[in-house]
Amino acid sequence: MKIAERDIDAEVVIVGAGPTGLTLANLLGGMGVSVALIERNLTTVQEPRAVSIDDESMRTMQAIGLDGAIEAIVARGYGSRYLSPGGDLFLTVEPTSCDYGFDKRNAFQQPNLEALLREGLSQFPNVVQLFGWDMQAFSQDQTSASVDIVHETQGTRTVHARYMVACDGGRSPT
Repeated sequence: MKIAERDIDAEVVIVGAGPTGLTLANLLGGMGVSVALIERNLTTVQEPRAVSIDDESMRTMQAIGLDGAIEAIVARGYGSRYLSPGGDLFLTVEPTSCDYGFDKRNAFQQPNLEALLREGLSQFPNVVQLFGWDMQAFSQDQTSASVDIVHETQGTRTVHARYMVACDGGRSPT
């Protein structure tokens, strides 16, 4: 991966470093793919948003080598009660099994999960973390994408990649 004063070249640029973007960066980093991970915030979130990880996602964490660390921060095998806006119970979920090595539902605090996922990235020199950089615009053609990013104190840069993945949430401009 080339990191110049103004431009960054990578195979994949990921916009957004929440649980999805951080997980993807770990997966690709472990496969040797060069990644530029862009996050407008200076750190991972400090307030919980996502609160549950299921057995399928735990197998993904196993694939990136973080299952042991993540199991240490989850409440394993918990249930949930879902209420309507009026407060009426409409669904109760109670996990009944632990198939294929992981509990069906596990509770966590998002700041703890994101911190572990970000720490996991430190083992990959092929992943550049660009926290504090905000995507301003992007363009794409049949073979590549370019993302213009800006930092409050470091100016602007352009990230060039073969692929761009938007992991920056439901209100994503990408």
